[in-house]
Amino acid sequence: MPDPAGKGIYFVSGRQSSVLTVYHIPTKQSFDLVAEDATNPVLSLDGRRVAYVVLTGSENQELWVSDTDGKNRIKLATAAALGALDFSPDGSQFLFNDAEKGRLRLYVVKTDGSGLHQIPWSGTYIRWGTWGRDTRTFYLSGNENDPKKEIIWKVAADGSRGLSRGLRSADGCFARW
Repeated sequence: MPDPAGKGIYFVSGRQSSVLTVYHIPTKQSFDLVAEDATNPVLSLDGRRVAYVVLTGSENQELWVSDTDGKNRIKLATAAALGALDFSPDGSQFLFNDAEKGRLRLYVVKTDGSGLHQIPWSGTYIRWGTWGRDTRTFYLSGNENDPKKEIIWKVAADGSRGLSRGLRSADGCFARW
């Protein structure tokens, strides 16, 4: 539903409704972007692309990305239990996870569907993931072994460097607790 001030939208996440609807604030028009059972929508920083997970009814789910007008729809991945996390700042890459058979795996893929690669990661749960401004790193919040201890990791998007855990920035934003 639209923000009464006209500066954004509100949506319900986690509730299955069998459609994913886009609302354009300037025109006050809405349309169904996906007529399938879709969940976990993530908007790109510029608001032009949306990623979402389609619940296919089979053993697998599908991760899709498209323009917010429904054009340029591309399937990025298929797996048993997908989680859409974040677009890179320039919108060229997407971060997601797969929790197939109880093992959490982390992936980055280009939004054109190419370049899928797994990122080495030791965590057991991801609360959130977001890209750094440089598009070469991202940050994850979650658990490693103890579910009561949340950790923030800094991760190289190409998987080339190791993980940094328990980060603390100069302003204290990233901390281990």
